[in-house]
Amino acid sequence: MELLGGSTPAERLTPGIALSVAAAATWLIGLTAILCDFFQCSEAIIIAGRILFATATCTSLCLALIPLERALAAAHPAQLRLFARLVSRWAYVFIYSLALVRIGLFLWESLHITALWGSPSTSVRPLDDFLFYIVACIGPLWIIRAAVLSLSHPQSTQWKQ
Repeated sequence: MELLGGSTPAERLTPGIALSVAAAATWLIGLTAILCDFFQCSEAIIIAGRILFATATCTSLCLALIPLERALAAAHPAQLRLFARLVSRWAYVFIYSLALVRIGLFLWESLHITALWGSPSTSVRPLDDFLFYIVACIGPLWIIRAAVLSLSHPQSTQWKQ
């Protein structure tokens, strides 16, 4: 399925590589921000990491959905919906992988505290800090996806009689 056009395989592959690089960069930014949160770096670094993660997430989603919407403007709306669904699935995989890292850090910290102090009475920091990453990933995904799908084929959202 040729989505973005191009006459040579390199021209068709370039958008895929760009999206992969953007997704990998966003994941690394998210990982770095989670590590800064976990190791309690300075407040300014934590805030900057979170802002950078939210910005990178929005940028990656826009890079994935908006050019494709323009390329599929004349195509059947189902093609764009299928691709938007694929992007959504990968965004969920992306956030689940970051959640696994955060849960791993949580378990490591709880085992470390138990080994050092000998009792689990010392509290482990809760996983509340991860809520920001969920909202920063899933919120823009829903908003950008809804905007792209509603603007691409407005006639397909109306009832047909």
